[in-house]
Amino acid sequence: MTKVPVSVTSRSRYFRYYAFLWGMKKTVLLILLLATACGLQQVEVDVHSGSDGVWRGPSYGSHMSGTCYALGLDYPKGHDWKSGTDDDGIECALMMFADGIPVLRVRTGDEYGVSSDPLRHRIRNGKLYSDYTDGSTTVIKEDGKEVIRYEGSEEILCLEVVKGSIHSIGIPPGGSGFTYRVDGCRIVHRDSASVFPHLDVHDGSVFFCFSDMVRNADGYGLCHYKVADGKVMQVEADPDVTKVWDMKHVAGELYMAVSLSDRSPVIISVNGRSDSSINLVNMVSCTFCDSQLACLHIRFMLKFPEMTDILWMGDKRLDMCDLGCIYSDVLVDEFGFNGVINHTDRFRGVIFDSDNSYVIPEGYAVAGKGCMTRRDEILYVAFSSTTGGPPVIWTPDGTDTLDVNGPLICLR
Repeated sequence: MTKVPVSVTSRSRYFRYYAFLWGMKKTVLLILLLATACGLQQVEVDVHSGSDGVWRGPSYGSHMSGTCYALGLDYPKGHDWKSGTDDDGIECALMMFADGIPVLRVRTGDEYGVSSDPLRHRIRNGKLYSDYTDGSTTVIKEDGKEVIRYEGSEEILCLEVVKGSIHSIGIPPGGSGFTYRVDGCRIVHRDSASVFPHLDVHDGSVFFCFSDMVRNADGYGLCHYKVADGKVMQVEADPDVTKVWDMKHVAGELYMAVSLSDRSPVIISVNGRSDSSINLVNMVSCTFCDSQLACLHIRFMLKFPEMTDILWMGDKRLDMCDLGCIYSDVLVDEFGFNGVINHTDRFRGVIFDSDNSYVIPEGYAVAGKGCMTRRDEILYVAFSSTTGGPPVIWTPDGTDTLDVNGPLICLR
């Protein structure tokens, strides 16, 4: 694979916890050539599962912490999964790869108690965790084996494994409220609260936040709460706050993104103290990235109906996104800002990798959030085919094709 350097506008980057700034070099965008055998090993496997619908390959469980895991949906050969037709009744399986080697295949369907919904699967500590409900019971499986079962129908919004215990936040389908559980046991429950979609782990403790309507002397008011290891504590907020966009614990400190009116700046507070503000109007969304850094992913209306994304940390804008661009996926860590913008009619798809930019190969796009990761300082991006072909794993040094008839839905 040939790498050709090309030019990007210089921008500064700001990272609060790592306390460094660096400038962007001028480089020239490059078009990456697809290579079907550029590093990741391709292995022929017998994918006929047992009665439980699970196949484990010879390399299952043998990989180290630096391994790049990829998860894809695998439809039968010849099935046009890009056609947009209803795939109900079509046999589908989850296929997990470790550094390009197939290690696990789990069949989906009611018969196996595994959903084909991409949002119900995530990789943690090299294992696949899936949630499934039949409408009256919720089941969580680890690598296709049931580990948790409880009464009630929930969709798992967040899941983390801490010291061998499974921490989860579940929400009722189509309803309000949430339940925080540890190994399936209910720890915190609210019938009508709105939970922020972050389970943050710091020094072995688990944090999350939610808002709820509470009755007081004046009637009902919206109150905000943080939870640390199951202990619920109310958060004091400025009485002039009219909207809380998001709340998140970062390295044990509570960050809030709030507004005082529809057209006021977004104020970022740390542990209740105002820290910085972002003067934008026509806000659409403002959420903290899934990161150990307090980085905001902001979307605002440039002019109806055109929207623009930016990333912001502290008092600095981080990204290289042009006006009118929408990020398809973002990864922010101690190595810098990384992002993907899929091809559109107006913009050529781009991968941002620290000080470099690359053009996305034609016919490929990231299929959702969670398709970027960094392992041993190497950036990986999972690209799915836009024409129904096999997916690829991208690194700055090349691309590798995986033998899957479907999209890649997760990278870890």
